Amino acid sequence: DHLRLEAGQRYRFRMMATDVAHGASIQFGTGAKMIRLRPGQLLEQEMVFEAPGELLVTCSFYCGAGHDGMKARISVMEGART
Repeated sequence: DHLRLEAGQRYRFRMMATDVAHGASIQFGTGAKMIRLRPGQLLEQEMVFEAPGELLVTCSFYCGAGHDGMKARISVMEGART
């Protein structure tokens, strides 16, 4: 429920719903990245988080009784200097 990632790095997310359809919404300030997850279908998505900050991840597709509690956080930290 909490990822710590480095700004400027490319990350590959591998996601799959195992029960019913879900949605992953990653909040970027005033916008969001929306990802639809279907049961049993693996989805790979590459993302680069350019700036440090705290991002909220929520389920964006109603999936049942526990839907409101499906939340996570991504902490993007300043990248290593080279």
